[in-house]
Amino acid sequence: MTHTNPEHSEDITEETHRIKLALTTVFSSTNTNTTNTSHHDPLTASRDAANAYLTSFQPLPIAWMVCDALLHEDLSPVRNSPPRQLDDAKRYFAAQTLHSKCRYDIYQLPKESLASLRDSILQTIYGMESYAASKPLIMRLALAVSALSVHMDWNGAISDLIQHCSDAAATGGVHVVLSTLELLGRLAEELNVRTDTNVDVYVAEMRKNTALLFQFLDYCSEQAQSEQSSFSVKERELILRQVYACIDSNVYFLGIDQDVLNRSQIVTKLSQTMSRSSGQLHEVSVDALVTILRSMEVNIDYPANKEAILSMLSACVHLAASFHPTSLDEEVCRGYVRVFCEVGETLCPLLSMNYDLTKHADVRSGLETILDILLKCMDLEAEVAVVTLQFYFKFVNDILGYDFELIDVYSKHLDELVNKCVSLLRFPNDAGDLKEFLEDNDNFESNRFAILDLLEDLCRLLGSDYMVKRLCQNLQPDMISLEAILLSFHGNDKFISYDCPEVSNLFQIIESHVFGGSQVEFVANTANLFVASYARWLSANQNRIPIIFGNVVKSIESSVIQTSACRCLNRMADEIPELMDLKSIVQAYHTVELDPKNAVFLVECMAKLISVHKDANLINETLKYLLTENTGVFAIYCEKLTALVRYLPPNITVDVVKHSWGALASAAKRDTSRDTALAEKVCRFYKHSVRATKSLFEPFLNELMNLFVILFNEKFKSPFLYGASILVSEFSNAPQLSQMILALSSTFFAKLSTLEQYTQAPDVVEEFFYLMGRVVQYSSKVAFKSNEQFELTLNASRIGLKLLHRDAYKAVLVFIESLLASELASNGSLNNILPSYIKGIVELLISNLANGTTMNLDGGSGSVCGVLLKFNNLNPTETSSQLNACGAFVISDSLLRADRRDVCNAIRRFINESRGGGRR
Repeated sequence: MTHTNPEHSEDITEETHRIKLALTTVFSSTNTNTTNTSHHDPLTASRDAANAYLTSFQPLPIAWMVCDALLHEDLSPVRNSPPRQLDDAKRYFAAQTLHSKCRYDIYQLPKESLASLRDSILQTIYGMESYAASKPLIMRLALAVSALSVHMDWNGAISDLIQHCSDAAATGGVHVVLSTLELLGRLAEELNVRTDTNVDVYVAEMRKNTALLFQFLDYCSEQAQSEQSSFSVKERELILRQVYACIDSNVYFLGIDQDVLNRSQIVTKLSQTMSRSSGQLHEVSVDALVTILRSMEVNIDYPANKEAILSMLSACVHLAASFHPTSLDEEVCRGYVRVFCEVGETLCPLLSMNYDLTKHADVRSGLETILDILLKCMDLEAEVAVVTLQFYFKFVNDILGYDFELIDVYSKHLDELVNKCVSLLRFPNDAGDLKEFLEDNDNFESNRFAILDLLEDLCRLLGSDYMVKRLCQNLQPDMISLEAILLSFHGNDKFISYDCPEVSNLFQIIESHVFGGSQVEFVANTANLFVASYARWLSANQNRIPIIFGNVVKSIESSVIQTSACRCLNRMADEIPELMDLKSIVQAYHTVELDPKNAVFLVECMAKLISVHKDANLINETLKYLLTENTGVFAIYCEKLTALVRYLPPNITVDVVKHSWGALASAAKRDTSRDTALAEKVCRFYKHSVRATKSLFEPFLNELMNLFVILFNEKFKSPFLYGASILVSEFSNAPQLSQMILALSSTFFAKLSTLEQYTQAPDVVEEFFYLMGRVVQYSSKVAFKSNEQFELTLNASRIGLKLLHRDAYKAVLVFIESLLASELASNGSLNNILPSYIKGIVELLISNLANGTTMNLDGGSGSVCGVLLKFNNLNPTETSSQLNACGAFVISDSLLRADRRDVCNAIRRFINESRGGGRR
């Protein structure tokens, strides 16, 4: 059954009636329990038709009057009754529509009517019986007022709303106060509805009233905290929450002068509220403090700034004195730590030698206290303690940097920081089963990775000798401590040498305590990681290999630590392949149930060992088994084959290619999926096969080129273009190359010829232009046998620059740069077409830049800057002429100097000028 919606009526009464019917249909059917969700269900069809009617109604001019009428209708007298709930839904729809129209459709109204619309919305807000019961509706209407005030330049919004509250509070009570605070908090949130520079005048006028705003907010907070207040406890908390949310919003969107914040002593008040609250009040006070911190100027030479800094430091010390984590829940603890960290991030740059604090002993003392507080926060539960890492990353990398004088000043602090990082890495004593523990504590591993990142930064800063000694001082005679130290060494393997004595000592401990006794899963898992990181140590200590190697192979049997064992063996195969027992690994591969990804790791390991192994029979048996093991998921089998061809000797790789050719080609042809997963794996196999065998692959070359042509024509998937591009770069003089390129290009041009079609297949566009970039770079003489094909490619590049897809856009630019740097350009083959090509491409690039497209401006091959420079090198007159014709004079002038950085800066200036150079 199909419903045909009637045309919208221009009669307000009639249209209001229709909208109410549509809303009734939508919300009544939404609340009806039904299991029939078919499109043939009459209820579903009616709801869909009603939805369509409402959607088409919202942009219409008549929607202003209809929504206003809906807002002023009387509600059902019975709260929470179905009619009342339906009334609420209708009013929220009206509020939502008005908000959207105040943002985008204000042009539909005459300027002189905006004030009456504003007053009507305000009347609706203040006319509601309860703020708490109508908060979502009031919030949406407040946003509508905010957007409207920007369009109508309501410069006195703050003072007018405060005056109204003062006049009406006696009769309207808490509802008037809370509604006014909601309006004041939302006023600055819609400043982006206007992009013209005149909006800056409106913002400046708003800022003039912020002193009055904060006086009002101070008064409200004092009333809410006064014991003599006439408000209930619940109402007082609600007022405080709204006050702090209003502060947060205005500081964030408007930016408040430091003097205003200082006079209001708001930081002190927020910190006091934080220290004696929980739940939403605590959360909103934390948010407000954090926002104020992020807005602070830290130039200490200005008295207002120094006053603010001292106030914030004092507040932080006050908070630290009231911070008793054992008696607080986790969220409250997290709030405290957020504020401490934000104070550190904002103010601790003052500790660097760029600032002279000798004349500001009070500031230095406060900053030292903050550092002590943050260090103590590292002793909290890991879920809370890791909040401090953001500060410490900044402290270590930005503040200390490589300033060795400053590092010496804070050496004791850094010693403690390393100790606390190691402590946070530890598993709890009652961890139990590793798999169950990690499932129950899903952030545990990610937290440890973040801590390892900080330890790595500390190691880079302080040196590996320091880090090794400091880590080993934390080694205790228990398995949990050992695991944390092993993980720390693993995380710093880029800096710590395999031949240092401490590494040797840890290998001995692993051998005797981890592999020599009853294994603790999480310790054995990390021991595998450690062995993988320092596998080169085994080459100088071959007598230790049997025990270490045997235990790593044995740990494959455990599903929990299987991945670390397989990775470890793979890494050992890189360092000591001739000292490893291939037979043991083959046996484990045969007998243990392996995760598919782990099986691929083991295949890689076996391929590396085969390349140095002497037992021909074992090699043949192993390869025969691996090549015939085509069961299960074919994509995994394909990954195993790729692992073999990456690491086997070239002569054996050729045999693998021969054996697997039919299976891979058949699988690719059978693939009916819409994604490219299998195609990518097949092409990756051929890529590594070609690169591993070089000239030995030539007997298969023509067949592979034909295969790529067939598959691309049938499947139209981008990986086959990528595979073809590998053949272009590896066999640039192959006779059949031009036929492959022509066939692939013909398929591309037949299926994609318009921008809309390009938009449907950006990955194909991307790989096509990367392919053509390699063609002009490696084999332009061989590949372009047809002028028509060449011209179609050039025309495709013009369409490609209209496709604003980052990766495809870059690929087109790569092609153009490669073309302009190719032999075709240097031998004059492009001379006839170059002027028109420059004109078309420059027009497109400048149009994109003028519209704010900032993709691929510079950075390696495939950039706007690179294309313009190459155009200028080949034909400076035409390039300059076209840039000037497009109004890009600043870019044209920069090309005269031919400095890449200068040109890139000119492009950015052009973009900024095109945007008006104003507020974004």
